[in-house]
Amino acid sequence: MNYERSDKIYIRNLVIPTIIGVHAQERKKPRDIILNLILHTATAEAAEADDIELAVDYEALCTKLVEYVRASSFALIESLANALANLLLDTKKIIACKVVLDKPGALNSCESVAVEIFRKSRFSP
Repeated sequence: MNYERSDKIYIRNLVIPTIIGVHAQERKKPRDIILNLILHTATAEAAEADDIELAVDYEALCTKLVEYVRASSFALIESLANALANLLLDTKKIIACKVVLDKPGALNSCESVAVEIFRKSRFSP
């Protein structure tokens, strides 16, 4: 399947508390990060059958992501974004993903700092 011609599932503004940052004060207590995802997949078979077993179960996936992020303590948002992309691509039905991770309040002079990455499954044709 070509990810450029795939269907997409969007998960928008998933807010998750975690320890993230390189500075000592950032390592003391969790702060919220905001996660936005685009998951490239094929939805036709699940849609035709109206069967969750054939679809990406985004509720279960979000639960898994929240648990992972809450338990993590990365220094860099780039590292967390990469780890999340790898976790997403372990889901067989996801052939590629875009991960946008925002760290609100990272700098006093702006609302948020974010990183955006795109990863493609090494198993996709």
